[in-house]
Amino acid sequence: MVDFGRPYYTPMDQEYHASFEHTGRNEVEQPIFPISMVGQTVPEIDPTGRTRNIIEGVEAAFKAGAGNIQLVMQVPGQVQPIGGGPKAYGEEVRQAIREIQRASGGKITGVELPTQINNLSGFTPQGFNEEQRRIALAEVRDAIKFEGDIAGGGGVHVVSFEFPRNFSDASWKEKEGKLFTQREEPVHLLVNKDTGQISSIDERQTYYFYRDPKTFEDISPDKKPEKWVWDDFKRLAEKEGKPPELLLLRQQMETDFKKLRGEEGWYSAQLNEVQRGLEQFKGRPDAELSKEEDDMKKYYRSRETSATLGLQAIKEQEERLKEMQQKFVPVAQHGLQKSAGSYAEAGIWAMQESEKNQFVQRGKGSINVGPELGWPTYYGSHPQEFVELIRNARQEMARKLTDKSSSYYDSSLSEREAEQLAKQHIKGELDTSHLGMWLQNFKPELSWDKRVSEFKKWYKDQIEYIAKVNKEEDIISQIQIVDSASGAHGHLPPGEGILGKDIYEYMKILKEKGGYKGEFTSEGHEEEKFGQGRILTKAWETLGSPISSSYLYGRPAPEFRDIRHAYAQIAYGTTGIFQSYVPSNDFTLWSNVPFE
Repeated sequence: MVDFGRPYYTPMDQEYHASFEHTGRNEVEQPIFPISMVGQTVPEIDPTGRTRNIIEGVEAAFKAGAGNIQLVMQVPGQVQPIGGGPKAYGEEVRQAIREIQRASGGKITGVELPTQINNLSGFTPQGFNEEQRRIALAEVRDAIKFEGDIAGGGGVHVVSFEFPRNFSDASWKEKEGKLFTQREEPVHLLVNKDTGQISSIDERQTYYFYRDPKTFEDISPDKKPEKWVWDDFKRLAEKEGKPPELLLLRQQMETDFKKLRGEEGWYSAQLNEVQRGLEQFKGRPDAELSKEEDDMKKYYRSRETSATLGLQAIKEQEERLKEMQQKFVPVAQHGLQKSAGSYAEAGIWAMQESEKNQFVQRGKGSINVGPELGWPTYYGSHPQEFVELIRNARQEMARKLTDKSSSYYDSSLSEREAEQLAKQHIKGELDTSHLGMWLQNFKPELSWDKRVSEFKKWYKDQIEYIAKVNKEEDIISQIQIVDSASGAHGHLPPGEGILGKDIYEYMKILKEKGGYKGEFTSEGHEEEKFGQGRILTKAWETLGSPISSSYLYGRPAPEFRDIRHAYAQIAYGTTGIFQSYVPSNDFTLWSNVPFE
């Protein structure tokens, strides 16, 4: 027989029970990522196209060997009257999920809301909408109750597309701005806090004002207006301590107002002249007027209307100018305030549900809620923004619990206790693929291989940063390990894309340096259509988790591809013997046991 590096022992051989030596991360006696810590997401709607309900999906995942699962909601229950979301699952369904979890020994770690619910700021393409924010919060509240009922605790997370922002406006721009190329138009957004209406400022435009861009002093109207560019407003912003886009909008409105004020005297004179002209027709019925007099009267009336509307426009512009200075703020300022307030409110609901839900109490668990790291084009996608949002939400939750004017005020809580509760109930979720999407804008001038290599250095730095913050502040309750073949959004199994085997190192940093004690959940369901189980087996392989003998029917395995072949029914090469290596059939034992 030719040895292909495979054991040919049978249960009748003494060597069958001998220890099998192999190389790789599995050699560690106490693995860094044991199987019980590595699980998978279970989408509400099966991604392979099978007709399978949520109970069957949960059961299949646990039977497949998942140590933990996270449910991914795909239908917003508040919007769709039928079809999904927590409101679609009654008490008996929830009980069935509880029983499956208990019988399997696995753990349901959380619920991720549908991507249609992608912020808690209320941002929409038409502006900030308070009704949209209310709908999103209602989804979160339903999910908090659902997670408490089915799992006795865990996380509820919303993908964080809080509001659009330019890289040039970001808080991290000074350190990392040169690494990324902004694809969007350099437009800055302002919002009316009361109405949610958004105004845009394009920094590429030039403007002309009766004001010196160097001294910022007004110039005489009889001279030509001076040219202003975006850098001029940035310098003015440094002097006045206000956002440049707000100063530009103010300058535009003041200029328009001055033009109207210049016309105010003319409108007033016109109105006085019209009123004097109409005096001659006072008291005379229209029937007694000649056609010439009637035409003259109509002319005076039209001029009167024009003058009145002109004066009214001046008054309205004056009010808008006052309103702008009081109500218009940068979108980033308003959006962060709205998002933090929403997460603070949701955190209080998670706290209250943890205290009253019988299943949470029995399991002595806790429910937390927070953002999932989003996409680069939106605030909430950069690790610094992710951390900032969680910190602000925690501060706001603590304030709501201790402020006597708040409807959530609790007189029994000290400020320190409120801060601890906020820390316990507001935590975020890290998605490795979402962080990998920053490759789309990273140093595009480099060759692909060099670009990926440099990007991984940046990626590791971000993981180090998150680990440092998590060690001190415990901001992460869930990690989704998922890969992508490029910088595009994808759901490849871990290790199958640009991040590759480095995912192991990144997760090791979060666990060992960041003190992360939670589970690692594979979201790589993209390849399930090629073979059921890759979402798990690839995660186990990438994280180096040892596989117990039960997965190989009592036999040790020298290579992980053998597990994939037996488990996922994927052919990675042949296990058969061909040509001259095939044993002859001329001789057989009386027992008919094959020679091999």
